[in-house]
Amino acid sequence: DPNRPQECLGKQFLKIQSATSLRDVDPAVDLTTVGQKDVRAILDRLDILTQRIDGLSQDLMNRERLVEARYVNSSIFIAEGRLEPVPNLQGAIPQPFPETLGAFWNSSLRAVNTLINFYGLEERGTLVDKRLRVARHCRINATR
Repeated sequence: DPNRPQECLGKQFLKIQSATSLRDVDPAVDLTTVGQKDVRAILDRLDILTQRIDGLSQDLMNRERLVEARYVNSSIFIAEGRLEPVPNLQGAIPQPFPETLGAFWNSSLRAVNTLINFYGLEERGTLVDKRLRVARHCRINATR
């Protein structure tokens, strides 16, 4: 099918690759049909795939940072314990992020709303409800 140059090129390549010498190449395989247009289409597709892989790699790194921060925060139980800022899925860190567990539980409504909006969490409820929602998202424990 001339409308699918990659498929046609792929079939030709497989025939050529499996040949042990030029005499083994099927005479019906016209090597001149592999033109610049076909090569350009393949290179364009490779560029798209490379961009997708780069995007997935960045997404994976962002998620790893998020998991690491949550892990650190889940191990803190004293008010003076230092919290790890939790990034969003794009890798951004909220500014400001409470430095300690005690500072988080004493955060103002404005500071908590900033975190709620940053993480895209549900906005309804009281200050206590919102703090608990952010705490669950960031894996922040209650103080002992």
